[in-house]
Amino acid sequence: MKTAGQSIEITPRIESLLANVPQAARSEVLERAWDACCDGGVLADDYPDVNFDPWDGRHEEKRMEIEEDLVSAAIKWVLAGEKRDMIRDVRRYCPFIGSVDPERLADEWLSSLFTVYEAQGWWDIGCWDAVMAQKFREASCDPEAVAAADRLWPYTFDSPIYTACNGDLDVEEIIAQCRRGGK
Repeated sequence: MKTAGQSIEITPRIESLLANVPQAARSEVLERAWDACCDGGVLADDYPDVNFDPWDGRHEEKRMEIEEDLVSAAIKWVLAGEKRDMIRDVRRYCPFIGSVDPERLADEWLSSLFTVYEAQGWWDIGCWDAVMAQKFREASCDPEAVAAADRLWPYTFDSPIYTACNGDLDVEEIIAQCRRGGK
C-alpha cells in the first residue's frame, strides 16, 4: 500500500533514464510518475494483469517495473512540453537567429540539458549558443557571473559573450574573468 511521503525509488535504471533530463525538470518527472502510480485508473488501464498492490512489499519486481515504465512515460511527457515551450521561446527571445531553424536551436538547448527557464537566463545576457552556455555552467559560472565579466571586459569593444558564441574568443578567457569576479 502506498503511504504519504512515499515516492518513486531511484533504481539504477531510473537514474539512467533521468540522465537525459535537465536537473531542474527531474522533480516534475518524478512527481508525475508518482501521481500515475497513485492513480488506480492508470494501473487498471495499463497493467490489467496486476490485481494486487505492487507497493505491499511482496512484489518488488513488479513495483520496480511499473515505476520505471511510468517514469519513462513522464519523461516523454515533460520533455515534449519542454520542447514545445523551448521552440516558442526561441522564436520570442532569439529574433536574431536569422536562418537558424527554431526547432534545431531548441533541440540544441534541450540536448545540453537546459530547461526553458535556464535557457532564458542565458539568452537574456546574449549567450545564444547552448554549447557555450554548457561550458560556462560546467565551470560553475552562472549567467549573472558571466554578465558581470562581460561588462568589465577590458580587451574588446564587442561583447565577449557574443564574440565567444561566434567562435572568435576562447570561452576559457571569460571563465577566468568570471572566477576573478569580473575584475
